[in-house]
Order: sequence, then structure tokens, then C-alpha cells
Amino acid sequence: MMLLAAIANADGYRMRGRTPLVPEPKSDRPKIIWCPDKAIYRRVIKQHIAGVTRCYESALLRDPSLAGTVNVRFLIGTKGKVHYANAAGVSPDLAVCVGQAIAALEFPRGPENVTVDYPFTFRR
Repeated sequence: MMLLAAIANADGYRMRGRTPLVPEPKSDRPKIIWCPDKAIYRRVIKQHIAGVTRCYESALLRDPSLAGTVNVRFLIGTKGKVHYANAAGVSPDLAVCVGQAIAALEFPRGPENVTVDYPFTFRR
């Protein structure tokens, strides 16, 4: 009967006059609830790469020799929405377009904001 009381208490039920048989574990280390995974960001970006590709194709019409890397830093909020996206590199027009394409994406929810640095390399 005491074992049943311990299991019930561990599940959050209160039983009068009963104390759990097993003490609650304590730890000085923080509990990791959610760890951002780079594969998640890659998957979402690859699913929506058409927007970034359109940016490059549009920029190529203005400058056919355009090539290089655009680095994008963006902040994903806890609800999965991109709060801001700053991009730089290659040309200002291309960087702004790529930043806007990334800002429109939605990622999985998480318990904390995450800043991501993501490079896009463009070449013909």
C-alpha cells in the first residue's frame, strides 16, 4: 500500500498522511528542456528555398556576374516566428530580398528565442 502511495504522489496526487518512499531528486545542473538542432533550420529553409532563389534570379537580371555569400542572422521567437532577419553580402538589393524571404518563414516552437546565423552562397 505504501508503494501505491509513492507512485500516486510522484504523479501529483495528494494522499493524506502518506509520504513518498523515494525522495525527489535534486540537481544543481540546469535541466535541458529543448536543444536547438541545426537540422531543423536547414529543413525549413530547404522547404522554402524558392523564395531565396527568386531573390538571386532577380538580382542576376540586374548584374549577370553576381556571385558570393549572403550571411543572414535571424531571431526565431518561442512561437516559431522570425522576429527579425538581418542580411549582408554580395549586393544590398540581394541581401534585403534574402532577409525578407527568411523573415517570412515559420519554424517549430521552442521554449526560448534562438538566434541563427545562416550563410547562402550564390554562384552561376
